[in-house]
Amino acid sequence: MAQVIKFPDIALQHRRILLLVSLLYFLLLPTQLRAVTYVDFIGDDPEKLPPYPALHEESSDDEHQVDTMQYQSVTPENPDPDSPAAESSRDLELAISLFTQAAKETPENFLISPDGLFRSLAPVLMGATGETRRLLQSYLGDRYSEPPPAAATATSSAFAQDDYFVSNTLLLSDDLVIKETYLEEAKQVNVDVRENIRFRDPASLEILADKLNELFSELTRGMVPKFCHASEWSTDTTLGLISSVYFKGLWRDSFSIREAGSFTLPDDDKDDDKRVLLDKWMLGEISSSQYAEHNYWQAVTVPYRGAHQMILVLPPEGIMPHEISAGTVMALFSSLDSQGLYPYQSSSKITIGLPPFKVDSDIELSRFLRKTPLGAVFTGAVLRSSLELGAMLSDPRGASINLVRQHCAIEVNKDGTRAAAVTRISTTRGGGGGSHRKSIQFNRPFAYFVRDEKTGEILFVGQVVDPRSTSKSGTGSH
Repeated sequence: MAQVIKFPDIALQHRRILLLVSLLYFLLLPTQLRAVTYVDFIGDDPEKLPPYPALHEESSDDEHQVDTMQYQSVTPENPDPDSPAAESSRDLELAISLFTQAAKETPENFLISPDGLFRSLAPVLMGATGETRRLLQSYLGDRYSEPPPAAATATSSAFAQDDYFVSNTLLLSDDLVIKETYLEEAKQVNVDVRENIRFRDPASLEILADKLNELFSELTRGMVPKFCHASEWSTDTTLGLISSVYFKGLWRDSFSIREAGSFTLPDDDKDDDKRVLLDKWMLGEISSSQYAEHNYWQAVTVPYRGAHQMILVLPPEGIMPHEISAGTVMALFSSLDSQGLYPYQSSSKITIGLPPFKVDSDIELSRFLRKTPLGAVFTGAVLRSSLELGAMLSDPRGASINLVRQHCAIEVNKDGTRAAAVTRISTTRGGGGGSHRKSIQFNRPFAYFVRDEKTGEILFVGQVVDPRSTSKSGTGSH
């Protein structure tokens, strides 16, 4: 007898398949279902909105959005006046103010080191209290409270990075007692404190001056061989601050040398012929992203192999470098910095030409500093007892800064730059683009800045009025 095979009901199987397909459809669309439920839940009442983190805990796809929201929340809409950016801006304004004042009175090649000045004031800030501390803190902030880069015994043969060495020495009169807490803090930031200096004894000062000259000549690699003279310390000197900075950097891309080039001297020069022929002229090539222009002032960035750069600034024809304003410098720097974030977006090149040059200058800065917002530190005009040094001295009797002198030197050639500065402070008793290649030639007086790319700090700023001159410049002692 044949076996009978029973098949299941076809209609029932069809219904089961439809049910499974429907379930799979909804299971594969969880985000859409949740979005609809969320919108229906809050309606027009934002008070029903659940806490933001709880909402995003359910979906890993939104982790990037959470990070973005947190980052935006810590960025203030109006920058804090005590923020590093605000301090950097104030430092730049002060540097430009010093440069323009000194350049106006120095119609020749000269150089100053704003960073060297700030580093020489750092030991004062460490020991300052009251209004003195507030004023210095507004410029120096916390950036100069860390140990400076100490001088190395040897330079790397690979030259992979720039060299930047700093040294600070504090001289203390024999009639003052320094606090132990200050001594400990000074050791932590590598300040060489020398006590019991007899500023009233000419013979001992001669010995001290010779030792300091030998030390700082070594620290500056011979670029500032002699800066200290015993006769410049008055008998009532209480404190002496000496700071040295030394920089060496090789260009990321070396210049080539052309045998001759011309340079136009300023109109007030005594020579009848304003154009002079130079034996050597440097030629280089940069990307258009390294060029900026503002109100006919032009600037280019020439990077070193490390974290520093030289910014060359060419005034409009007939304008001298000292006529630049802080606003113009900030606009040029801002443009260069923003373009530097995307250096590969433009493939166009710019040819630059400039003379190799050497500058050796010795400048007294006190009178220029008195005309800046930091001037009260150098005049005692708004301070109750001149410098307030209660954190440094056991008997902080009033002392006034009577000398801020800076000796700087720089050498720029086709391979790179060497520069050094020694700052001495003493106190006394008392109160583009396009298909056509652009070319910029620095063949008339120009300004230059050596700058830290990351922090924006100005290591050196100077001007070249006559590249033939290598003689020492100065503005006098008072």
